[in-house]
Amino acid sequence: MKPSRIYFRAITEQDLPTLMLWRNNPRIADNILGPIRFISLAHERQWLETVLKDKTSVRCAICLKSTDRYIGNIYATGIDSINRTAEMHIFIGDDKNQGKGYAAESIKMMIEYLFNEMNIERLEARIFADNNRSIQLFESCGFKKEGTHIAAVYKHGHRKTVLSFGLLRTKWEK
Repeated sequence: MKPSRIYFRAITEQDLPTLMLWRNNPRIADNILGPIRFISLAHERQWLETVLKDKTSVRCAICLKSTDRYIGNIYATGIDSINRTAEMHIFIGDDKNQGKGYAAESIKMMIEYLFNEMNIERLEARIFADNNRSIQLFESCGFKKEGTHIAAVYKHGHRKTVLSFGLLRTKWEK
């Protein structure tokens, strides 16, 4: 892997105002599989306290090495130490830094971490069928489409189809 332009760090209390703005942004909220919520700073604080205690997830802030600017988040959730699986999630919340390859770089860094440090064997991602940018992103990082879940999520008054993607460590190492 070529030298990285980004680094990961823990999400902190100082990040919460920015995170709240991003998660209230329809561009981001529309592509998250969960329901639309109106998120307050108090809600973000409660979320951070909860996730800091969660031993089945790794949640990181994505920052630029050149400026230390916080540009997005990447998560591995549902980490199953018996089956050695996890689900990946990412968003670049900072509009100025979208389309510059930071998401792909982040996913590849997180894949390396999960496979080489957490001993994960299989990664999964679930993406709305109409989210072409995310589909292309995960495919460019080696994920393969494994399934279609028709009308799996209710959002904006109608049912949406979700695609599932997977990546095995053995395929990544090749």
